[in-house]
Amino acid sequence: YGTMKKTEVASAISSVKSEDFIKTPSSNAAELIKGKVPGLVVNSPDGNPVSSTQISLRGATTLKASTSPLVLIDGIPGKLDQVSPDDIESIDVLKDASATALYGTRAANGVIVVTTKKGRVGKPVLSYTHSSKITRRPRYTDRNINLMNSQERVAFGKSLADQHYVFPTQMPLVGYEGALYRMQNGMTSYDEFLKEVTWYEKVNTDWFDILTRDAYSHSHTLNVSGGSDIIRYYASLGYDRDNGVSNTTYTERYTVTAKMNVRMTPKLLFDIKVNGNVQKKNHLVSSIDAMDYAYNTTRALPCYNEDGTLYYYNRYKGGYSGQGSKYLRYNIVNEIENSSNGYDGKGVQVDLNLKYNIFDTWDVTGVASYSVSSTLQENWWGEKTAYIASLKNG
Repeated sequence: YGTMKKTEVASAISSVKSEDFIKTPSSNAAELIKGKVPGLVVNSPDGNPVSSTQISLRGATTLKASTSPLVLIDGIPGKLDQVSPDDIESIDVLKDASATALYGTRAANGVIVVTTKKGRVGKPVLSYTHSSKITRRPRYTDRNINLMNSQERVAFGKSLADQHYVFPTQMPLVGYEGALYRMQNGMTSYDEFLKEVTWYEKVNTDWFDILTRDAYSHSHTLNVSGGSDIIRYYASLGYDRDNGVSNTTYTERYTVTAKMNVRMTPKLLFDIKVNGNVQKKNHLVSSIDAMDYAYNTTRALPCYNEDGTLYYYNRYKGGYSGQGSKYLRYNIVNEIENSSNGYDGKGVQVDLNLKYNIFDTWDVTGVASYSVSSTLQENWWGEKTAYIASLKNG
């Protein structure tokens, strides 16, 4: 892609310099300009900070096609997670329809132009950058969380039963409703029923404490730059670790960048850049939403037995496959410990740029880029999970 002066571009351009970036440890450069550019929406679809980020620049214009903007890194198409946020000098965002005239139909959803840091004339300068953040998990004491404790939930269930409320047939038989069902069907005596109800009243399970955590995330970058009027260089090593609020979720990434700018003659400039990254992620499998479970599960349901072992309850199979009328033994901690949604990716990209100045206002530029990458995404469920049991039992 070519270059143009801002005065020659009719598109609406928003520019954000490195000193104006949001200071947050994140492996995704899009977080640096979140809230800085009007019309730019950066979010995680499931609300998890370690999930893949979706970017929309001018709103959804199609039901099925991609609405993501075109991303250019030093003039080469790429992805924002390929570059370390600390290696970025500035980000320019073109969000007007006329951007298509500059970059073609791929720019129909806008363009994000990333300019990375270069070497500067002078003695070698070594610098280290570190940033940290803590994402606080929800708590039942939070003002915006108004959920019943186990005693209130048992009293509510008793109130419904006293009014002869007919509970749904597919409802998990836990808490007061479960104890009442077992007594009415002769599985337990009245004394056992009272003892069971008393236990449920005292359980008061803290699902937020069990399934989530206060997540500590951090990033580290070490870079060196320097050079002369003839040769300038810049190199960096980076490490990012984003921990999700849901237990076991994280994104971990290593990056390396090396750039060299060589003025071969007064009119000929040669640039080379090598960029590599290794990334590893772990999310919860699609059948598990720990945050939703913590918000919507009664606190009168135990997670552990009195002896510390996991407490299982019968969950309707329709929660997985939607077929049949069987119930499966379920405990969400068991599901999380015996499943994973892993991602392993690595890639290397080499960019070459040769620029020859013919006249003061006329340059000829040749660009070549080579990249290779590999990814492995794997969903795994162990044989102890209710998910696998639902497949075995048909």
